[in-house]
Amino acid sequence: TLHSAPGTAARPKMPSRNIEIGVSTPTVADLKKHLALATDQWQANFCVVPLAHPRYWRDHRRPRAEQFTRSDLVLDSNAWCRLVVGKLSPWIRLDSADEALRKQSEAAFKQEVAWAAHLNVPAVMLPPVGSDAVNYAHCVNQALL
Repeated sequence: TLHSAPGTAARPKMPSRNIEIGVSTPTVADLKKHLALATDQWQANFCVVPLAHPRYWRDHRRPRAEQFTRSDLVLDSNAWCRLVVGKLSPWIRLDSADEALRKQSEAAFKQEVAWAAHLNVPAVMLPPVGSDAVNYAHCVNQALL
């Protein structure tokens, strides 16, 4: 609907509903500072952040033993469940023709989803779906059970 005050042009009426706005970044050096900046200065409701550290590139031929992400103590539990949406690693290829990469991707997917559940984040963003997504669908279904 359009509404106008006397002497003004008609303009569309904005719907009265709540919309959550988030900020997505590829890397976050200091999560606490980034959340403060996003929520206080930018007026965002949440931040989308990688669950695994971007430098933690898992070579599917050589497993690594070091820590794959930041500590869960960086934020309190209230902040994790209200202000953070997790993003899975973009390199994950659950339907790769390369069996070793597919197996490593499955392991990374399970590890990152388990970490997100531990943090109690309200949502997780998944990597893009390819044209053949049978295993992708299977892994997502298993994570939801």
